[in-house]
Amino acid sequence: MQGGGSFLNFLYPARCVGCDLWYDYGSRLMWCSVCEVQSSSKSGRIRLVDGVKIFSARCFDVPVVARFVHALKYESIVDVALIGARWMQLNFETITQQAKFKKIILIPVPLHKRRLNHRGFNQAELIAHALCVAQSASEIFVETDVLLRTRNTAPQAGATEKQRTKQLKGAFQVVRNVDPDAVYVIIDDVITTGSTVGECVRAMRQAGARNLCALTIASTSEN
Repeated sequence: MQGGGSFLNFLYPARCVGCDLWYDYGSRLMWCSVCEVQSSSKSGRIRLVDGVKIFSARCFDVPVVARFVHALKYESIVDVALIGARWMQLNFETITQQAKFKKIILIPVPLHKRRLNHRGFNQAELIAHALCVAQSASEIFVETDVLLRTRNTAPQAGATEKQRTKQLKGAFQVVRNVDPDAVYVIIDDVITTGSTVGECVRAMRQAGARNLCALTIASTSEN
């Protein structure tokens, strides 16, 4: 069986998402060992936005991490969400320990319906589901019908912090009752200025959520 697997690897080698080179994948998924090491060359971060902790597993300034996020978000290589979920597990374990047996609800940052129709998927939702499966815990849920993006804001890439804040103000709305005793974890792919997460936090707080934090694959080095 092992020889057969090696033969298939020879005929159909995997191409790494990070460096675009062929590699003998073994048990890895679309990610070579060299890029895996490079991805953790800088540690993740814990940031505060409006008093809420945002845990990020990797540093976006590392080129292979930026390449990874781009592949998921803009090239529709959706399977790499599994890699992101694996990176995020350590931070998520910290969150679950601090939750102290409370119900944990993952809230993917929503896309506006126009952008969702154009892209065909919400990368934050894919990450949340992959993370939930990886944890295999009964008290962790993904809810996509709580937070709604009510305005189709301009793309945030390249915008300044002031521009992002203005564009995103009031862009999210809670459309269903929240559980004040649950821990809500906002999920996104990358945090830059924190404007998007900040607006999600404000909407959730106004709806009555008391226990909030956020978890992302990556974070930029600058606030």
